[in-house]
Amino acid sequence: FLRVWDMQTRALIRAVHLTIPDGTNLGPATAVCFSPDGDSLAVGFSDGDVWILDVVAPAPVIARDAEPFIRHRASGERLTFPAAMKAVSVIRYSSDGQMLAVGTHSSKIVLFIVEDAAKGFDVYLKHKVLSGHSGQIRSIDFSEDGKFIQSSDSENALLHWQLKPEDKSWSQVKDTNLIVDCVWSTWTSPLGWAAQGLHATSDADHTDSVAIHSASTSRDGGEILAGDSTGRLRLHRF
Repeated sequence: FLRVWDMQTRALIRAVHLTIPDGTNLGPATAVCFSPDGDSLAVGFSDGDVWILDVVAPAPVIARDAEPFIRHRASGERLTFPAAMKAVSVIRYSSDGQMLAVGTHSSKIVLFIVEDAAKGFDVYLKHKVLSGHSGQIRSIDFSEDGKFIQSSDSENALLHWQLKPEDKSWSQVKDTNLIVDCVWSTWTSPLGWAAQGLHATSDADHTDSVAIHSASTSRDGGEILAGDSTGRLRLHRF
């Protein structure tokens, strides 16, 4: 099941059964991300597939092995496409919703361009594969202007990528002075000058320490949601 929660009331809003039309249960969902407008929810799976769900009316319609990949928002269809050969570890939309980045266990980041082909339609075009990491991708963040990406991996490497406007290509940033004044749309990386790190915490219900596996701040910066090794979500104000 995919569960959506209300942050204010901490109440469950919706639970979606993740199955394909023949009733087969899929492998575990390993990453999720809302689009900036809140209309779409991207879900990554352990088999490398990515689903795009309509938040209002998710319906099980598959468009596998299609280029480009199209979802009709008005009818609430679900778009499915293979993004990677290995499990998806993180998904992130750019701040304008025009790009989707998919991080994988194969140490690569797959970029998709999101376009409005017609009223009510979203088109996902595979754009670029970023290679440079040696570990599983753990976090991806876009800059507010969409010109930079920062990504971290399981080997504790933090890499930066820059968009070249002339040909819409991406290259790894070697000169960190280029990102000194960069404003990030999100910050989910446990590495970098703005991060204090994600640390294990003691838990009254467990004798062993609890490891923090993921975290994300709210857009106003007033709250942080953390997922731990027990499967629980912890909402903090700071």
